[in-house]
Amino acid sequence: MFLNEITSRITMVMTVRIPKEGVADFLEYEEKVLPLLAQHKGTLERRLSNDDGTIEVHILSFESEQAFEGYCYDPKRLEYTSIFDKSGAQTELMHLTDVV
Repeated sequence: MFLNEITSRITMVMTVRIPKEGVADFLEYEEKVLPLLAQHKGTLERRLSNDDGTIEVHILSFESEQAFEGYCYDPKRLEYTSIFDKSGAQTELMHLTDVV
């Protein structure tokens, strides 16, 4: 992999806060949408959770902003929006860069 290929990837951190009663729905949603990442040249670099599943942190990377947008607007992913909404989860997404 060339250096410019490494630096052109975008990295983001998503923090998700899920009400206790919505954890099962959120996990169902994740089970359905995370496999779609690869189709959009995305990678789940790391997925962290607290003990009761009410907070998750995802570190994601995509080949480009366009690849990320493709994932966001994938019709298959959008089919599952109602499951996400039912979970009551709230997300915060931050675009970040490596500090060397």
